[in-house]
Amino acid sequence: MNEDKLNTLIQKYLNGSISEPERKELQEEYDRQSNQQTEWLAEHMDESNLVKERIRTNIKKEIFAGQVQNPKVKYLYRIFSAAAVLFIAIGTGWFMMNKSTKTELTASTHKERTNLIKPGTDKALLTLADGKQIVLDNAKPGKIINGSGIQIIKTKDGQLVYSAGGQKAVSRSLINTLSTPRGGQYKILLPDGTQVWLNALSSLKFPSEFSGNERRVELAGEAYFEVAKDRKHPFKVKTVLQEVEVLGTHFNVMAYENESAISTTLLEGAVRVHYNGQESLLHPGQQSVLEKERGDIIVKNVPVEEAIAWKNGFFMFVHEDIHSILNKISRWYDVDIVYQSQQLDNRYSGTISKFGEVTEVLKTMEMTGTVHFKIQGRRIYVMD
Repeated sequence: MNEDKLNTLIQKYLNGSISEPERKELQEEYDRQSNQQTEWLAEHMDESNLVKERIRTNIKKEIFAGQVQNPKVKYLYRIFSAAAVLFIAIGTGWFMMNKSTKTELTASTHKERTNLIKPGTDKALLTLADGKQIVLDNAKPGKIINGSGIQIIKTKDGQLVYSAGGQKAVSRSLINTLSTPRGGQYKILLPDGTQVWLNALSSLKFPSEFSGNERRVELAGEAYFEVAKDRKHPFKVKTVLQEVEVLGTHFNVMAYENESAISTTLLEGAVRVHYNGQESLLHPGQQSVLEKERGDIIVKNVPVEEAIAWKNGFFMFVHEDIHSILNKISRWYDVDIVYQSQQLDNRYSGTISKFGEVTEVLKTMEMTGTVHFKIQGRRIYVMD
């Protein structure tokens, strides 16, 4: 199949006009290329069939997530397993990696294997209402606090379980703070049964016990919420500019100070987003984007997997600019980013494990030929 025809079929797939025969033809073309042009990097070749199946399912789910008509969009995909396979789609076409297309990071990145920049881990700081601080990554599983009507338990899998009961009403309004550093993430079970996954460089303020007509928390950074259902007591998440109101639902809020927008993505249920007198009702599969400079809210349909990829152990980019991508890398790997080029206007799409070394992410981006990196200490220098 020539490139023009392939691009036409992909375009039809994206806009929903593809016929069943064309869909079959497109799938057969991907199967043909995955069979003929894949370089298997497996230690055990008998694993290749399993990896091929993962490629085929992810081709439809991930490559088609982007719009291919933009020639500046670069597609990056990596499937991690014992048999790792890398494939990239560039511009309006795509191809599988083979030996002639391998690249490496700038030589200075690899000269010392002893100074590896490793991914983040489960770590956080809990600041209680009385000012006492507990470093959770150092705490052993079991009861951390058990007194004054408050019980805090760290489970074997690292989750923090917070419960309260029996204390005087005056203590119920006292605010606790769970905060993660760069290179950290953490999960907490709030007193009402709501589960919260806190991303790197984020903080969550919550009361010792929810009381009154609503359940309110404050978020800086990013978190994924699975809210315990209680229609009589709405759950509200306040960020620096907006407030999200829910009854019982699954959603993600990204509200980092150094990002240009605040996004709220709904997976299940319904939420209302409030900002400066504006109100937007979200349905599953929708995302509200509050552009800080413009001061308005836009609602759009999105692949929700992108919003919660960080929770599931991946970086997922969909038409994302390099500054936004490197902000994520900076927060998760605890590194500083230094830009030495002003000509970085490409956008990238892809899915990469966030539990590999930072060089795995950077090498994949370098393979597009649009950007290069140099690592010195805990600084990543970005060059065109």
